[in-house]
Amino acid sequence: MVDWSTSEESFSAGVLEVTDLQDHAGKFDNTATVTGTPPSGPNVSDPDDETVTLEPGAAIELIKTGTLNDDDGTPGVSAGDTISYVFSVENTGNVTL
Repeated sequence: MVDWSTSEESFSAGVLEVTDLQDHAGKFDNTATVTGTPPSGPNVSDPDDETVTLEPGAAIELIKTGTLNDDDGTPGVSAGDTISYVFSVENTGNVTL
């Protein structure tokens, strides 16, 4: 509860996590309402709307790692040796791929 008996302004900031559905919609609509109770008379209220545009950004990252398999047991690389690969893929954007 804030004491508004002075002319000073006060505010509080909040954080809201964007969901995948909101991101795909390309925007996020939010409404906030403040209500005050005066010493006498009815409560006073004021709503405010805000629409935040969410810029879609598709991005992907690939990491490829190779490991030499010394198939013939001789030191170093020889004809006939093989290489095994591991691929790691990550969605680094903000849309579903």
